[in-house]
Amino acid sequence: MLDQFSFTLPTEVIRGRKRIVRVYRPDFVSADERIPVLYMHDGQNVFDGKTATIGEGWSIDRHIEDLKLPLMVVAIASAPDWLDRYDEYSFYEDEMLYRRIGPELAKTRPTLGGRGRAYADWLMKELKPWIDERYATDPDDVGVMGSSMGGVISLYMMTAYPSIRRVGSLSTAA
Repeated sequence: MLDQFSFTLPTEVIRGRKRIVRVYRPDFVSADERIPVLYMHDGQNVFDGKTATIGEGWSIDRHIEDLKLPLMVVAIASAPDWLDRYDEYSFYEDEMLYRRIGPELAKTRPTLGGRGRAYADWLMKELKPWIDERYATDPDDVGVMGSSMGGVISLYMMTAYPSIRRVGSLSTAA
């Protein structure tokens, strides 16, 4: 089962853009069985290539089905602009990258990075309770995973939220 919802993240309040969140729960698990949840960043890349940034998704739902793994996945789409994505997945302002993006891009924004804490807090304090309320989850068995800067924010979340039991960070940025 794949459900889709739309949320406004705290990092998007000014622009008012909504973000797609997809929830996958395997059909072979009964609806009332409590199972672990893996929150995945760059959610547009998690399932199929139609929504993926580079046209090829991770097909995680098929892997879960093949392995008969009792695991629910919540995939949060990233900001469509790469600089906004960097803002959201970086927990500190990045002065060096800000200088490297060039003067034209630098004119379009006062800072680069630093919104990762707000994103992580939203995920753990708003989205996770919302998911736990609507689905049979094991609220104490939580993982986060991402690639590139999604991996960086996953590592940050591991340190900020000791309740996170599993972390996947596929990143040369980390």
